[in-house]
Amino acid sequence: MKRLGFAGVMTGIAMLFATAALAAEKGSMKLFDPTLVNGVQLSPGDYALQWDGTGNNLQVRILQGKKVVATTAAALVQLKAPASQNMTSTRSAGNNAKALSEVEFRGKSYALAIGSDASESDMATK
Repeated sequence: MKRLGFAGVMTGIAMLFATAALAAEKGSMKLFDPTLVNGVQLSPGDYALQWDGTGNNLQVRILQGKKVVATTAAALVQLKAPASQNMTSTRSAGNNAKALSEVEFRGKSYALAIGSDASESDMATK
């Protein structure tokens, strides 16, 4: 009986670690202007980000509520110090449009380089 209980506990622990390994990383951002992400124009507002992968090979999902509104590639960029607040950076996308280029997260020492900036970042330190 004790042996079965120990096996059950070990199975539970193994499942817990497996679930944690599969869980996506998360963050949030607020956009103040219409902003393009991978060709999709996002309206100003609050968004959640979820990403999977490592280093320069991330797949990011941008959600508004529970709905995925855009997906894009990204890379992790190491910051010299943790970000003091959630921040977004944009670049010109022509015709007065802005495209999301980076997202920093309060208290984290990394940022996400979004889209074409992801391939150029190569884990750069900012």
